[in-house]
Amino acid sequence: MSSPGMSTERSREATATNTAVAGTVQPIVSDLSPKVGLNARARNGDTYRIQPDPHFGRILAAYGGIFVAGSLAWGMIVDKFRPDHWDYLGAAICLIGVADMMYAPRT
Repeated sequence: MSSPGMSTERSREATATNTAVAGTVQPIVSDLSPKVGLNARARNGDTYRIQPDPHFGRILAAYGGIFVAGSLAWGMIVDKFRPDHWDYLGAAICLIGVADMMYAPRT
């Protein structure tokens, strides 16, 4: 498809450029990718397992709750994301869970 007055060669270049911009470029994924990802997750799990603090799981869970609420705030500030009431409710539940883990009396 060429515009009036556009040469055939220029038309091909424009089509190639538009096709690349449209997202038809295939990602480079090999058969090794899932194995590398699973190995990385296993090593990450080993890191958690060998932590000397007996309450590390609690610390990690509390961090997760803060991460959820912080991600929502980031989306609102940086990406101009408009959360609905379910987003706010989910973040509030996470923060209540964090408060429970951090400040509940321990025996």
